Amino acid sequence: MELENILKEILNASIENSEIAGANFLVVKDGKEVVYVQEGLADRETGRKIERDTIFRLYSQTKPVTSAAAMILMERGLLDFYAPVSEFLPSFAQMYVAKGGERVPCTRQILVNDLLNMTSGLVYPDEGTEAGRAADKVFGEACSRLHGESPMTTRELADKLAACPLDFEPGSSWTYGASADVLGAVIEVVSGKRLSEFMKEEIFEPLGMKDTAFWVPKEKQGRLAKSYETVEKENGGKELVLYTGDN
Repeated sequence: MELENILKEILNASIENSEIAGANFLVVKDGKEVVYVQEGLADRETGRKIERDTIFRLYSQTKPVTSAAAMILMERGLLDFYAPVSEFLPSFAQMYVAKGGERVPCTRQILVNDLLNMTSGLVYPDEGTEAGRAADKVFGEACSRLHGESPMTTRELADKLAACPLDFEPGSSWTYGASADVLGAVIEVVSGKRLSEFMKEEIFEPLGMKDTAFWVPKEKQGRLAKSYETVEKENGGKELVLYTGDN
């Protein structure tokens, strides 16, 4: 099949260029499978191959799922996208923006719409800005507690981010940051359920996504693909190395 061969060539080229260790690719049209291909390894250290049921980490592909969850609440009339975030998370009532080494009160509140558009001013860790350095402390604590006795809850993370200065006035600019993390806390407040529970009941189970969750249970961990990253070699060229980060 021509399409199958083309897709295999693309995947194998990426493997040979040390861009990926392996991948699978499924095309579905009008509810029917058109083509499926798989190439490469899920675990380079053991030689375990990519399979149809290999589980991959989603990382920031969770963001559109979070947005879809918010849309469900909006369609049901439970969430107004133009409501202030502080209506659901009081810790966001008075936010400050970092300007010239000072924290200046924001001229308006963050709206739910700002979280969806990433125009909130909330950022991810970045040593180059005051807002980024403050966020780094929050996410550093969250990562350090992840596998401990008291992992940080979605609501706790949001409240700690509310204590950080924003990088810009809400609605005045855009940045790829922690907006979706806070949106998850809003969803929990509105739905009265944990974010994982709401997503499972409203999105994953209806769509038959039986292997999608925030955690991989022990009985499925043998199907989990390892993550790798591409690094530059000292003598030129690229190579794949095992990724050991948390995000």
